[in-house]
Amino acid sequence: ARITELLLRANGHRRGDEHAKALICYQELVDMDSGNADFRFLLGKTLLALGQRDEAAQAFLRAKELGHDGADKELSDLKRAGHRPRATLGFLKFWK
Repeated sequence: ARITELLLRANGHRRGDEHAKALICYQELVDMDSGNADFRFLLGKTLLALGQRDEAAQAFLRAKELGHDGADKELSDLKRAGHRPRATLGFLKFWK
């Protein structure tokens, strides 16, 4: 019940362009269930909306590892837009 309530609140904030509030909720959801690909993906979308592209790329990469179908497209879009991550070893293999 707590997860559902938090997810509904996060989605409402994101739809209302209240991305900073949504970020807090999505981060809490990831903390509650770190293996949930959807939570990681939504965290990435919110980080991207806030202009935090490196952090968004990390969230999308983890969502992809967890099997999220949309994460690969987001990573490709970031790459195509010329985004290069600042540097974490996990990204280096993706951006080769």
